[in-house]
Amino acid sequence: MNAKVLVEFLKSSDNPEIVALASAIDTARAVAIEGARTTESPESSNYWRKHKFVALIKTDWDFYVKHQDSDEVGADVSLEWVGDSREDVIAQALQYLTNLENFTGSERNIQSFIENYLVDVFEQFRLGDIDEWCSGGNWDIDYSYEKPDSSEPESENYYPHVNFFGQRIDLLSEAELVELGFVSSKD
Repeated sequence: MNAKVLVEFLKSSDNPEIVALASAIDTARAVAIEGARTTESPESSNYWRKHKFVALIKTDWDFYVKHQDSDEVGADVSLEWVGDSREDVIAQALQYLTNLENFTGSERNIQSFIENYLVDVFEQFRLGDIDEWCSGGNWDIDYSYEKPDSSEPESENYYPHVNFFGQRIDLLSEAELVELGFVSSKD
């Protein structure tokens, strides 16, 4: 079932709750389209081909880390950098995590985090000595480098979709799948 067709049908209803459902589906569709246009986004047709570096940071409220997509900060954050090479994603992560503007809270704790949980660890990642690193205790820190997938995901599971009462609703039309690079044109 295609979301574009479903939304057009639901919006013609006289019932405001059904029209609201159509708007919610249309919003999910717009988010999927915007994500598909950003190659670093999981919704992109190229995301599976990218290198990734993930940092999970729990600071026990000793300091706070800024989320990448907003100005909000948290004591329990998940961050991801996506790029074309191992070096690229590690450099992006290091640049973000050493920028003091991406933290709030105790300056002493932030400096301790940078000195003890970044500099030497990231050098090991850069050299290719490790692909994963974690530390527990007062602060739980997990870093992982992920190579691109070696094969393209199965398209039926890969295309942006939502499930509604057990029914799969594809968020993109066939033309949009071609335009956004999920499938090749049949011409």
